[in-house]
Amino acid sequence: MAADITIVGLGTVQVDHVTRQGARVLSEAKQVLFLDDGVATRAFLEDRCPIVVDLKEHLVDGRSRVESHHHIAAAVLAAALDDGPVCLAVAGHPTHLVPATFLIRDLATLVGLTVEVLPGISAMDQLFVELMIDPASHGLQCFEATDLLLRRRPLAADVPLLVWQIGLVGTLLPVLGHRPPEAFEPLTRHLLRFYPPDHEVILAEAASHALLEPAHVAVRLAVLPGHAAVISARTTLYVPPIGTRPISDQEVLDGLSPSK
Repeated sequence: MAADITIVGLGTVQVDHVTRQGARVLSEAKQVLFLDDGVATRAFLEDRCPIVVDLKEHLVDGRSRVESHHHIAAAVLAAALDDGPVCLAVAGHPTHLVPATFLIRDLATLVGLTVEVLPGISAMDQLFVELMIDPASHGLQCFEATDLLLRRRPLAADVPLLVWQIGLVGTLLPVLGHRPPEAFEPLTRHLLRFYPPDHEVILAEAASHALLEPAHVAVRLAVLPGHAAVISARTTLYVPPIGTRPISDQEVLDGLSPSK
């Protein structure tokens, strides 16, 4: 393993999604630190590395998610400085909703450590299959729920939309259970600026185990807050497009036709 720290994505369906490259790098590390609550994760990692450390202790009640990821990054850097090379194994994809990855990359340069990041199958990859989304057909909009509200981002109603972490909208604290309906009212109001009240949206949770079916609930946008009981920290909101944008550039269209 060339890098002092390698960050490996474990995929969304526990260890079934680990790539061959990821498994090889995990076996070459002196220590693997992991952030994944899958029931099979620790056993999988212990089969490949003699020292395995669960970073769950850094996810402390009352501590913001940002602060938790700072503690996680510090733990990984300390391990690499003490006796590298080390691996950080994370659920899903390392650059998808994992702030610690970017913190480690930035801080490592300050202490002379090298970092490599290896891809994993993300929740986005899973949802592309489960919801049959082709981002090349009509494009794709992706926003984190709180960021969507903070920046009042405009939306194109003819382009599919994925809103990540709607269960965490408006808070930096971890959410273990379900939140009250009013927590989702600001997000619903913003979406209603671009979509009709009766537009059907999907509350989606990608499958997290090979034996589990994905959890998808279709609801009308106007009554989204009323379904708070099925929204968790892992829920993604999928908003299908309304119609198709008409072709505006006839010259480009004509250029697609075979030459006569």
